[in-house]
Amino acid sequence: MLRGLWRRVLRAQEVEREDVALELHDHIAQTLCSILIRLEIMTGNLPAQARASREEAAVISGLVEEAAENVERISSRLRPSVLGILGLVPALRGAIAGFVKRTGLDLKLACGRLPGRVSAEAELMLFRILEEALENVERHAHARSVTVSLEQTGAFMQLTIRDDGVGFDTNRGPARGKERGAFGLLGLKERAKSVGGSVRIKSAPLAGTQVVVRIPLVKALQAAGTPLTRDPSAGLAA
Repeated sequence: MLRGLWRRVLRAQEVEREDVALELHDHIAQTLCSILIRLEIMTGNLPAQARASREEAAVISGLVEEAAENVERISSRLRPSVLGILGLVPALRGAIAGFVKRTGLDLKLACGRLPGRVSAEAELMLFRILEEALENVERHAHARSVTVSLEQTGAFMQLTIRDDGVGFDTNRGPARGKERGAFGLLGLKERAKSVGGSVRIKSAPLAGTQVVVRIPLVKALQAAGTPLTRDPSAGLAA
């Protein structure tokens, strides 16, 4: 019963994220683009001697461009369209690229041979788990290096995130746990459970943290009689 509740909460969260992303992209981003165009027209109509006005218009244009870029970035994080278009690995690489840009840490995704695949819903959960794990590293780990790997191990897809940060006592949970968001470590585990997977967290004070996510492949899910979600948006709306 509790797992079913968590799954409904996660689906509702994804639906809400998609709605907000569409609003940002279709309305806010379009409005900012319109402002930029009108600024360009206005600047072009200014007399050549109005140097101060032209400089101020250029500053305003720069601010609007920055706001538009931020809206697109937030929209992309809320609705990872690259996941449905290009697949899991490019989506994970995109999330990692954003992490590297924000933190300056050197991090690359190491992929083993992936002959199998997981369901579309499971791909979305793997993407969200990586986002959450990297966010935890960024906010709390004080790490100098992070490694991420994706590989197939038997009937499972395995995603591993390791950092050399401050770590924590797994029996007590991380320090300042209330600041880790509504889901935190429990959220990582419940996301994986919602698609038949599991999360194992290994950590100790001053010894870094390792998060290992295992999601059953499509054939394993079929053998277990678990229904597959072909389209992430269709599955989330159910």
